[in-house]
Amino acid sequence: MNIMLTIEDCSSFESEAYRMNVDYVFLNSVLTSVLRDTKIGECKVVVKTDGTFVTDYDLIIERRLIAVLKKLDPKGKVISEEQHGPSEFYSDQGSIWVLDPIDGTVNIVNASGRYFTCVAHCVDGHPIFSYIYSHTENKEVFAESKFVISNLLDSPRAIVFPSLWPTHIEEQLLKSVSLEFSLIDFNYCGTAHYQELLGGHLDAIFVWGGYPWDHVPHLHLLKNKGLSIMQLDGAEFKVEINIKPGFVIYQDRVRDKICSIVSTVKNIL
Repeated sequence: MNIMLTIEDCSSFESEAYRMNVDYVFLNSVLTSVLRDTKIGECKVVVKTDGTFVTDYDLIIERRLIAVLKKLDPKGKVISEEQHGPSEFYSDQGSIWVLDPIDGTVNIVNASGRYFTCVAHCVDGHPIFSYIYSHTENKEVFAESKFVISNLLDSPRAIVFPSLWPTHIEEQLLKSVSLEFSLIDFNYCGTAHYQELLGGHLDAIFVWGGYPWDHVPHLHLLKNKGLSIMQLDGAEFKVEINIKPGFVIYQDRVRDKICSIVSTVKNIL
């Protein structure tokens, strides 16, 4: 079972999670059971206003998981991709559940590739629990995974997540990253790439922005696994619901390369 709850995590918000008495072990088993029982068949596909896809499979999973989370934590709020969409700021007060029903919907539409369900529990804006389920493997992932350091003889590999970068920033970042790393193509599923980073198949992931459900569950898990995160403007990075745009998560062996890139791009952010 994946229990991302520690004394250190809770001390900064006065052990709020303990007072709420959330049973994460029980929650893990319930989430896994619900997701295993939700089978994908033929599904209706809708193109959203931002050009991304949503299927009735996304909506079914979203509805079922929200019901579980509301029963477990009636006073908590759920922030979910299909119900909330873009926002400049999300409430970070009290108990907040962050939910991505399906990461990798395009892979369902194309009947190829992996897709996941991601959940995080935040207290006063800070994540204390994460859960990620692989539908292609029918099991929770990351929980038993161990951080693997890349082979020092391999060429460093990185990926730049596609997003609404201002053109001049994107061009400068891609140029700077390509000087230090071999660039890998994005496969329409951020969770799969975060798992590659944990497994040592990637050395760095650069991200301009995104929504809480895109990154919070993964960053919380990966930081607890020992990877490093840095803002591209050189400022301190904090894993929280309202993530500041422009960051990189990386293996420490490429820290010098990351610092070189940050020194190049921070002045244009």
